Amino acid sequence: MSSEEEDYMSEALLKTCCIFPSEADIRPGLIHNRSEKRSLEVSKKRQLEEEARRKKPLRVVENENRAEGLDTPIAPNNKGFEMLKKMGFNPGSGLGAKGQGRAEPVKIEVKNNKEGLGRKEALRELIEKKRKKWKEAKNNTPSLLDYRAGLVAKEKERKACADLGKSQSSCYNLDTKNGITEPEEEWFWPKKLLKKEDSEEEDDEKEEEKEELSTQDKLELLTVYLRTNYNYCIWCGVEYENADDMENSCPGSTKDDH
Repeated sequence: MSSEEEDYMSEALLKTCCIFPSEADIRPGLIHNRSEKRSLEVSKKRQLEEEARRKKPLRVVENENRAEGLDTPIAPNNKGFEMLKKMGFNPGSGLGAKGQGRAEPVKIEVKNNKEGLGRKEALRELIEKKRKKWKEAKNNTPSLLDYRAGLVAKEKERKACADLGKSQSSCYNLDTKNGITEPEEEWFWPKKLLKKEDSEEEDDEKEEEKEELSTQDKLELLTVYLRTNYNYCIWCGVEYENADDMENSCPGSTKDDH
C-alpha cells in the first residue's frame, strides 16, 4: 500500500466516523438566538388563539369582530374624518357650535335573532301591564274564598310551577343552542343555572319581581317567547320548522288547548 494513501482501517479515520453526543451538540430544534425564540413563542401563541377562535360558534365570532370594529376609532387619515374636521369637528369634543352635543356616535343595536321588530318592547309592555294589574289587585280588599276554591287554586299553582320549570329548561337549551349567553328575563332560565349575585340590592330586586309576577304570568310570558322565537310548543314538546307548521300542527298556545 502506498504511503500517500490513507489506511481505511486506521484509528484516526475511525474516530472521525464515530463522534458521540457528548463530543458534539446535535440536539434537534435547539434555538440559541433570543429573537428567534421570541418569534417562535409569538407564532405558537397566535396559533393557539386561532385554534380557540375557530372552536367558537360563528355567531360569537361575528359579535366579537363587530364589537372590535365598532370600538376602533376612525383613523385620522380617513377621508370622512378629514371632511368632519374641515366642518369644525374636533376629536373628543361634542357636536354643535358650543361643543355640548353628542360626543360619541349612536350605538348600533344589531338584530341577529328570530325576534320580530318591536317584539322586545311588546313583551316589556305586557310585563308592565301584569305588574300594574297585580298592584291594583293588591290594593283592593281581597274577597273571601271557601276551602274548596283554595284547594283548587293551590293545585293549579302546583301544576303551573311544574310547567314553568319544564319551560325554563327548554328555554335554556334553545337559547344556548343559538349562542345566547344570558336570558332575556332572569326567570326565563332555571334559577340553579344563573350566576349568583353578591349584591344585596340585586337580591332585593329579584325578590320584588318574584312577588309581582305570579307563576301563571311567568308561564304565559315564557310560552309566548318560545313560540315566537323558536316555534317551540312546551305542551307538544316539539320545535316546529316554521310558524305555519306550528299553526297547522299545534292545537293552541295553552295547556287546555291540548
